Amino acid sequence: MINETLSKLGMNAYEISIYVSLVEYGRMNARDVSKQSKVPITAVYPNLKSLIEKGFIQKIDREVSLYSANDITRSVSAYADKRNHEMNKLSSEAVSLLTAIKSKKQIAKESDVVEVSFGGAASTQLIMKMAGDTKKSYYMLGWRFSTTKNMFNILNKLKELVKDKKDVRIIVTQRGKAYEDLIEHYVNSGIKIRYYRTSDFSIAVRDAEECKLGVKNPELPERVNVHIKNPGLSSSMQDYFLSVWNKSKKEIYF
Repeated sequence: MINETLSKLGMNAYEISIYVSLVEYGRMNARDVSKQSKVPITAVYPNLKSLIEKGFIQKIDREVSLYSANDITRSVSAYADKRNHEMNKLSSEAVSLLTAIKSKKQIAKESDVVEVSFGGAASTQLIMKMAGDTKKSYYMLGWRFSTTKNMFNILNKLKELVKDKKDVRIIVTQRGKAYEDLIEHYVNSGIKIRYYRTSDFSIAVRDAEECKLGVKNPELPERVNVHIKNPGLSSSMQDYFLSVWNKSKKEIYF
């Protein structure tokens, strides 16, 4: 019951296990957190970081850092209020995007305008295919560095675009030491990267001609990929990306 409730609040499975362990057992170091929560130590640190960012726990700096749960009532209520605010903001942005799409009135009748696939592997394959077809620009928003191997494979493809003077921009949704090395490789390859907090979706746009919408939600068994091959819709997606780019935190440097 508690897992389902915290999942709906916005925690992933590892965050839930860690948070419940800290509430139940009190102040602990990272290794004890791993032991009590059954979360692998390699996954403990990034999830402790995300729980701190969300306001659920705090870090106590000592020779060996300790972690403890913040006041339950205040932290949960504050995060719920923040999430509601973000969802209202996202809702407004979605309405603007869909209104723009509707105004284009260019949805073609051909059956191959929209294709749906499922899973991370299909998403990566589509990202690579779109990058290979890029003539001028390639933009990605809401990207999560979840699989290091895939990210380096994609990096090699994007480096080719930068070398050919293509405009490549990425808006990432994750921050923290777990991702710094990989993001540094991207930045040093000449790829422009900014940070903006989004929830459960991503987009990729090629040349304002082709785009991909990815939907990731705890209630869904796997990622849903919507591939759109229509210039009107893709142009609207690119306009949306650029609007988010302009209000995102400036480029990340190393």
